[in-house]
Amino acid sequence: MIRKLFIGLLVSSLLFASCTEKEKDQEQDRDKSFSWIVSNDELKEQILEYFQTVDTGDNFQNNVLYLGVSMKDSSCLNYSITYITSASFFVGGYTHMIIDIEGHPVCVYFNCEDPFFPSFKLSNESIIKLMKTYYPEEYRYFKMKVKDLGNDPNLNEDNFQLNTVFPPPTTWAPEIWELTFKDGKMIDKRVER
Repeated sequence: MIRKLFIGLLVSSLLFASCTEKEKDQEQDRDKSFSWIVSNDELKEQILEYFQTVDTGDNFQNNVLYLGVSMKDSSCLNYSITYITSASFFVGGYTHMIIDIEGHPVCVYFNCEDPFFPSFKLSNESIIKLMKTYYPEEYRYFKMKVKDLGNDPNLNEDNFQLNTVFPPPTTWAPEIWELTFKDGKMIDKRVER
């Protein structure tokens, strides 16, 4: 009798462990994100060169790039590259995707008749996470303002305007690279200071 009970418990334990492992594997598969990459090597080189050569001085410790994409005509693509100077940038809906280029975050915006905004935007949670990671001073200011506004009955995590709790924007303006590509090759590069 005890032997049957022991065998039953052993089989039940093995089945439970097997099901738990299978659920973990399925959960890990669901957690994998799908990443966008820059497939144009010349554009990728220009983005990396911007990171390596455009100095932010004492303005930022961690840098996030803005990559604006627009069509000049049916055969040319324009790319605008610059640093994002404030986390308040993300509230405006100017980020359609965030890509990673060798550990550097790049926010991509498609400048056209915008099919995305206002239908799609970064969630407040994503903006706060970006702010905490890349704009720590603004994050501290944000946390202080949210705490100050905590007694406001109209304020809760789902219902507040992020732009009302950002510090005043910086006056620093990084240089902008305007790149023109035709048939996948760069044909023009302008630097604006």
